Amino acid sequence: MRFPEKILITTLLLALPFFAHAQKWYQVEVIIFSQHDIFGDEGGPANLKLAYPSRMIDLANISTDGIYTTSDYQILDKSARQLNADAYTLNSTGVYKVLYHQAWRQAGLSANDTPWIAIQGGSKIAGHHRLEGSIRLYLSSYLHLNTNVWLVVPATTSTYAESATAEESGIQSSYMTTDELPSLPSAMNSPASTDAAMTSNAVRIDRVYTLTQTERLQLGRIHYLDHPKMGLLIKVTRAEPP
Repeated sequence: MRFPEKILITTLLLALPFFAHAQKWYQVEVIIFSQHDIFGDEGGPANLKLAYPSRMIDLANISTDGIYTTSDYQILDKSARQLNADAYTLNSTGVYKVLYHQAWRQAGLSANDTPWIAIQGGSKIAGHHRLEGSIRLYLSSYLHLNTNVWLVVPATTSTYAESATAEESGIQSSYMTTDELPSLPSAMNSPASTDAAMTSNAVRIDRVYTLTQTERLQLGRIHYLDHPKMGLLIKVTRAEPP
């Protein structure tokens, strides 16, 4: 190996810690809310294929999932959130209801290296939440957001009665139940949640609404993903590496 090549290789090796330290970090804040559809009721799609991804983390347990630690994702205190006023305004309208509001910091990783983040929010229904699913933010020239969340609406007394009448008439019911909803991986479920799911009676579901989108994001801008029955706000800003 020639002497100049040795110098070049040595320089590159010495620069590796700098490049690792220079990895881009971001502060992410997400609000997901339900909303009344002022244009009328719209049923969810038939033959839903709801599922959690294979690589996923729970922000509430990032230090114990065995793969990602607090050095990879840092959940932020409520006081550090930038959209608290927006969440308050949404809840104050009587039209919207915030089901999920969280803020965290993460590194800007590629799609292949970025895990999905588990989403759970709203009231509990037979071991599940009204809002469930997953999202992820990854870097590929630009920042991108993937969403795969669903909102369930339990059947009311009237829909139970209609279904019972149909079944008595020999008509097959098209309703699904909470037993058909995907469950979080057992490693991510607390013992209390697992016990609740096993002991809860299945609840019939009237509607399931899904929000499955991909959005390119701009730093510092509040992005809004719309749906007749729910909405998502996300704001991403640069953050200092830990």
